[in-house]
Amino acid sequence: MKRIAFSLIILTALLWPGHYAHAQTYGAVTVTNSATLVHATTSARRGFTLYNNGSVTIYCGFDTNITSSNAIPVPAGVGYEWVGDQDAYRGLVYCITASSTADVRWWEWTK
Repeated sequence: MKRIAFSLIILTALLWPGHYAHAQTYGAVTVTNSATLVHATTSARRGFTLYNNGSVTIYCGFDTNITSSNAIPVPAGVGYEWVGDQDAYRGLVYCITASSTADVRWWEWTK
């Protein structure tokens, strides 16, 4: 069910990109067991999607003090999205694993 909802969000944004943004960027980051910067601050951010394409749970937060005990868990194969148009979070996004590495994909839209 989570994958269906995530797919619908992506499909909606692709079919009606003007509703979400004027510019879209995406990328991939290898997250390790040290706080890894997934994406930098973007003042024009209107939304941000993070997808754990790895095989282990990642833990995400907004600074280098994140741990597997205090950050938001994102299990393997699950995405997380920050949307808010004018109120969207525009700061740093960090992730960490408890052990091993994870392939993390991100997608940002801006105005």
